Formats: sequence, C-alpha cells, structure tokens
Amino acid sequence: MTNIEETIQEIRHALRRNMSGPTAQAMRDRGVDYKINWGVPFYQLKAIAADYQQDLQLANALWSHPVREMRILALLLMPAEACTLEQAMTWIEQSDSQELVEIGSISLYVHINDAALLAKQCLESNEPFKLICALSICSRKPELQTTETTEKARMLLNHENMAVKHSAYNFLLRTDAEF
Repeated sequence: MTNIEETIQEIRHALRRNMSGPTAQAMRDRGVDYKINWGVPFYQLKAIAADYQQDLQLANALWSHPVREMRILALLLMPAEACTLEQAMTWIEQSDSQELVEIGSISLYVHINDAALLAKQCLESNEPFKLICALSICSRKPELQTTETTEKARMLLNHENMAVKHSAYNFLLRTDAEF
C-alpha cells in the first residue's frame, strides 16, 4: 500500500468515526443529494484536514472518490499554488453540488495563481455553478470588483437559478454596490 492509499484509509476511518446519519438525511431532505454522504459537518472536515499537509497527489486521489466528504477534503488539502486553471475548471465542472462549488471558491479557487482568469472565464459562462464560483471569487478579491463585474451581478439578480440570484445578491452586498 502506498503512502497516499494509507492516508486515504486513515481519512476514511476518521470520516466513519464522525459520520452522522441524521445530518446526511437532513441534507437529502433539503435537496443536497450526493451519491455518498456520511453527513460529517464541515467544521469536523476542517479539523480532519488540519491533521494533514496540503498535498497535490492526496487531493487528486481524494477528489477521485465521488463522496461528499472526500471531495471537500480534496478542496481543503489542495495546495493553491499547485492548482492550475485547468484543474480548477475541471473540478468546478465535476462538482455535483452548490456546496462543493462554494467551499472550493472560498477555500481554494480564490487563492490560485490564475484566480482572476478563472473568475473571468466562469463569469462568461451561463452555467450556474461557474457563475456562483465567479461571484464568490470576485467578492473576495477587490481588484476583481470592477464596474463590469458589478453590472453582471446586477443582471444575474434576474437569473432563473435561485442560487445564482443569491450569489449575485451576496456579491453586491459584500462590495457595497448599489442595486
């Protein structure tokens, strides 16, 4: 067994110790439907991640598992300097929930070297997860809070997707822009 495989086994044991059936059920009841969800709260996932060094290979190995908690840990353990624009875009496209996109945007994507380009490309899309990611990044990087971005956020207040509307509203609130 390789170091990565051993580490993933350790992580699985930690996840099993912290799993919560009622939390997973509550998430499903609210429409957050993952293929596999152990119901481990985010604060516990952050505590588990704190026990490990950020590592590109470990993050990629964790992401390859279609499990909510493994993917969140991948986002927390990916070194921002190692995450390329292409990889960030791939992970956004492979995200199967708004939760993953938001955690990725706040914890990882905003810190990558190409964060500005990622935000620009995502903002040009009409895909809800990409728009949410772009608005989240832009609201945290003052240099991206341009007139053009603010106008796009205002326009997105009328988007058909409620999560995109919410992200646009949050962007405008965070940046003190007029509605």
